[in-house]
Amino acid sequence: MADAVASLPQMHNAAKAPPSRAESLALLDVYGRIARLFLDLSKEIEGVRVIAKTPPKQEIARQIGASREMVSRVVRHLEESGTILVQKRKVTLLKAFRVSQRAV
Repeated sequence: MADAVASLPQMHNAAKAPPSRAESLALLDVYGRIARLFLDLSKEIEGVRVIAKTPPKQEIARQIGASREMVSRVVRHLEESGTILVQKRKVTLLKAFRVSQRAV
């Protein structure tokens, strides 16, 4: 019992951790699952991996076990970082090696 009481301050500090830390940990796993799905869905066309008709974000979320909002955040981050290019429903994997590294 004394150990449990002694650990309360540590638990309190962990609960007060910035949401960005918790979100980062959650995002890492979602990144890998999205990367794996994108690699599985893509086909190589003239040396570039392309998904001609990407499923809607809700369907991606269902397939990888994440929320649509989390999928949107990860896809937006991948696009902003120059890893993928999104044009309507077409996704081009610009840095496929980096994407495949996340999927491992």
